Amino acid sequence: MNLVGLFLYLREEMIFQALVIVLSFALSKAISLTDQHVLGNKDDDLLASRNTYTKREQGDDLCVAGGRQWTGKVPVSHGNSLFYWYFESQVLPERAPLLMFLTGGPGEACTVPLLSGVGPCIINEHGNGTTYNEWTWTTEFNVLFVDEIAGSGFSKSHQGIEYQPSTVQEVASDLKLFLKTFVDDAFPELKGRSLHVMGESFGGFLAPVVTALLANKTDTATGSHPDLKVDSLIATSTILDMGFWAPSYYDTLCGPPVKYLNASECGVMGSAVPECEKAMLECRRVVNEEACVAAAEACALLVQFWMPPEHNIVRLDAPCHSFPTCSSEVDKIVDYLNSPRVQAILGFAEEEEEEGKGGKIELIGVDMGINRAFDKGKSMYFPLMDIYIYLLEQTDVQILVQGGVLDPDTPVTGMNRALDSMHWYGQAPFRAAEVQDWYYPSKGKQVNGGHLRGYDKLWWVVYDNAGHTVPSDVPEASSFVMKQWVKGRLPASFPRGQPVG
Repeated sequence: MNLVGLFLYLREEMIFQALVIVLSFALSKAISLTDQHVLGNKDDDLLASRNTYTKREQGDDLCVAGGRQWTGKVPVSHGNSLFYWYFESQVLPERAPLLMFLTGGPGEACTVPLLSGVGPCIINEHGNGTTYNEWTWTTEFNVLFVDEIAGSGFSKSHQGIEYQPSTVQEVASDLKLFLKTFVDDAFPELKGRSLHVMGESFGGFLAPVVTALLANKTDTATGSHPDLKVDSLIATSTILDMGFWAPSYYDTLCGPPVKYLNASECGVMGSAVPECEKAMLECRRVVNEEACVAAAEACALLVQFWMPPEHNIVRLDAPCHSFPTCSSEVDKIVDYLNSPRVQAILGFAEEEEEEGKGGKIELIGVDMGINRAFDKGKSMYFPLMDIYIYLLEQTDVQILVQGGVLDPDTPVTGMNRALDSMHWYGQAPFRAAEVQDWYYPSKGKQVNGGHLRGYDKLWWVVYDNAGHTVPSDVPEASSFVMKQWVKGRLPASFPRGQPVG
């Protein structure tokens, strides 16, 4: 869902250390498509995956989905397995594209956004069941949720934390292995389908790395490719470059139009902006750890003042209900999925006993241990925009970046500046593209949802009423945009792949 766990760590440690963790979802050295070394110095005897997967069809007693659904696990590297929850399209599933949703953190369980409004069912008010989500994407797509990091959610690792991924490139490599087995063996009817990779927050950073790995058909270093056509990337509430992200905290929190912080706090933030941006220029120039760590230190003062529980880090205009996530739903979701009834439906006790492990699998909503592991993994600090340029100039992948005006975590100002600064063949016409209001149908009326602009393969959509968790905040508007995007059109009636204006 978001980076709430990272901000908890920010309160407990030095500002610089915390920024390092925040950046673990945004500034990765994994942009190189030629460096696919993902195994580090881990023991060779655990490199081979287990050769079995599980697949269990589920029903309304688990999730009132309105269609067929399955849960299970797929083996990846180091003896680990990734948990999935797959929903078949309610209409023409044999032809519908596949949409893979990647969640936040790092370390958030995929079931948190799934049951908060992104999936086809929502946790009910009592926390003992689910209700149908009328804005579900599964009316038109096959939708796949994955606990993408071995060790997170229900993707528990029996090999120990030293064999869990701690870099973004390791996670991307695991997802490639996952998809290969998922499509070839578990659901072979999906072979040859169009794939749309969507990520939110940390998932929004991970998504372009995964997309580039799947789109780069010449790479054989991490195994053969799944039989899927990578059609588009949807990056939601993400960071492309620290030098645009961190200074945008000042614009968002110190106004205008609304000033959320006091004069002293805004003064500290404002004085840090020039040094942050200058340090990032050097980081981009030399692209080495020393320069980019120095840039992280220079930008640290810009992200320190908007913390839970005093402030809601996912939505500017709402109180923080639950520390550290600020969500009133997460505790209910975790309790529901850890209940004996649901664990029995998922079949974890049975599977664990078969492997000689025994017991249930305890779900943690946001795993702070994984946050810390990614800090130590050092797959951060570096600008991410080169991977977007690669996708735009060397692949057929279409890119949609989206964010909410009320998001204090990844402000739309920073995303907008980063997109304008990417040096690709469409940079000038993208920057000059006319900003269009977009509308979605609701109760017989056309409702203004925000604004958009784009050129050729890159589109930027802003939601007026959304915070960090766009699909959960504005499910009706988000569902409409998603369906229009996959069909090749956006709500301003401009075809995807064509210039605006």
